[in-house]
Amino acid sequence: MLRTFSPIQREWQMSPLKNPAMSTVRRDMAKRDTKIIRVNEIEEEANAFLRDGNFEDAISKSNEGIAMLNQCFGSEHPEHIYLNILLGEAYMHCGNYGAAATALNTANRILEQSPGFTETHIWRVTCDQDLGTLHRVQGNLAESERLFRKVVEVRRSTQGASHPDTAFAYLQGRYDRALNLLQKARSTFETYYGSDSVQVASAINHTGSIYLRQGRMHEALEAYTQGQALLEARGLYQNPDLATVCCNLGIVHEHLEQYDQALDCYERARAMRERILGSGHPDTASCVLHIGRLMLAMGRLAGRAHHPREHACTRTAQSSTW
Repeated sequence: MLRTFSPIQREWQMSPLKNPAMSTVRRDMAKRDTKIIRVNEIEEEANAFLRDGNFEDAISKSNEGIAMLNQCFGSEHPEHIYLNILLGEAYMHCGNYGAAATALNTANRILEQSPGFTETHIWRVTCDQDLGTLHRVQGNLAESERLFRKVVEVRRSTQGASHPDTAFAYLQGRYDRALNLLQKARSTFETYYGSDSVQVASAINHTGSIYLRQGRMHEALEAYTQGQALLEARGLYQNPDLATVCCNLGIVHEHLEQYDQALDCYERARAMRERILGSGHPDTASCVLHIGRLMLAMGRLAGRAHHPREHACTRTAQSSTW
């Protein structure tokens, strides 16, 4: 899963809205209420944790705000929307898609029943975008595509076709139709964020995934290698995206019959995922499966105790800085 979630506060500041934001009016009126002021402070703290990649702290802080809202104002207060979007994004970063779905669906339900939140409101657009990402990760491609088409139209009408958030929405569409859109997204990201940005790395790695699906292995190898280098240059060693790129590089090397390189990539991806997601996470298990299957195919399992790679996975996990 590639990291794709923009901090909500930044989107709020960048996104022109057709209608006045209800939240602005509500926040102005609420300044007299110290409890709401504290909830707003908790929101900013949770958003900062999310932006900095401290996902467990973002989850804890978001739940703190939700608990305070429940106690003081009930479970249907509109401020629950923002906190549940933050919570859902943090859970998605941690690979807890069930908890992410619960949080995002809660935000979506309150959006539907609260007056003033039009289709162009930033919370509505962000919630649809996050739900689209969640459906894509879970394999619900039809629903994912429907939501991202909706997001694209809103962002294009309110922000313009060349805005990076519009390009991001294009980026999330069906992979088999997306190569030209990815090129457009990459060009836009380079203009707004710079050629060495995380957004550009995301576009490049998505391009590598398309090449992989099409069997264009040498082009996939070039794209993934470039995307990996950009992520490493940004110091994102605790990000699941880098582990995903390493695992995909392993798949490419295996297809190219470069088995030693493939095994190195799988082992590195497993070590990162174990550190970030835990040994019991399905993505970690996927890496272990790749390693075992590849070693079996290479005839190495029987002689593993005497092979120079003996306990290679263990050494990687112990010496890794991820």
